Amino acid sequence: MNWSSEFTQANTREFISESEFTELAQSLGIDDDSTVVIYGDSNNWFAAYAAWVFNLYGAEDVRLLDGGLHKWEAYDGRELSEEKPSVEAGSFEAQPQNHDIRALQPEVLEVAETNAEADGENAGDYNLVDIRSAEEYTGEIGVDPEIFEGRAPPSGGTFPER
Repeated sequence: MNWSSEFTQANTREFISESEFTELAQSLGIDDDSTVVIYGDSNNWFAAYAAWVFNLYGAEDVRLLDGGLHKWEAYDGRELSEEKPSVEAGSFEAQPQNHDIRALQPEVLEVAETNAEADGENAGDYNLVDIRSAEEYTGEIGVDPEIFEGRAPPSGGTFPER
């Protein structure tokens, strides 16, 4: 799967609709009781994103292949195949997005403002965690714009304090 063209709507980066996700999952042979194992290159970066989207739409048993494609091939010495398997359509039915696992912009802004007002003292029930490396944070290194088809995110920095 290509995350940027199959999981997101063109020009908006919003996720595909519930019905589009149902169609995608069924085309992959996934049923409601399937165990879905996802892998990719780049240390499973986009595979983790895909697993989260599957969870967002109600898939209950989603796992990441330990070490991804690189470990499979380079460290475990396993073979790869370019043959695309043929699968029967699955029966998976996507659920409405689970907003308990997704923070939308207004919620993030509210948390940032609450944290800034609290001056580090009892900042509330939520924390914003930046998982970038120090070099990514400072802007020394950034995301390759080709990964995002020329629409790379801004580099460096964090949410401003108010």
